Amino acid sequence: MDSPLLSVIIPTRNEAKRIPLALLDLDRRLSVGDSAYEILVVDRDSTDATPEISARFASFVKNLRFLRSRDQGWGAALRQGMAEAKGQYRLWLDLDRPINMDELPVLLDHFRAGYGAVIGSPVQSTRGDIL
Repeated sequence: MDSPLLSVIIPTRNEAKRIPLALLDLDRRLSVGDSAYEILVVDRDSTDATPEISARFASFVKNLRFLRSRDQGWGAALRQGMAEAKGQYRLWLDLDRPINMDELPVLLDHFRAGYGAVIGSPVQSTRGDIL
């Protein structure tokens, strides 16, 4: 794999219900572009099937790496993912919130413009859906 432009870090704990669709959707959206990317799932002691599902998906989700967190806690898992990521730009996703990857090109444009950090957050519309 070429050195990735983007690393997506996903700290997890007991996300067996959410991780399959999240990984497939993320891979589908990222593979449309011509930039190299990687997806890192950093698990922190899940007691459900999150590790097994993530390991299985590594066979058909491009550039997916599964890591076990060395320490307890969400912050430790995020730090480990950021430290092990190889991408020029790094994005973390929290599966507790809906993911709208339609805004990814805008985030990347801000990075390319020289911003050192770019923060995105789901916004609740007046109709109740996530933008």
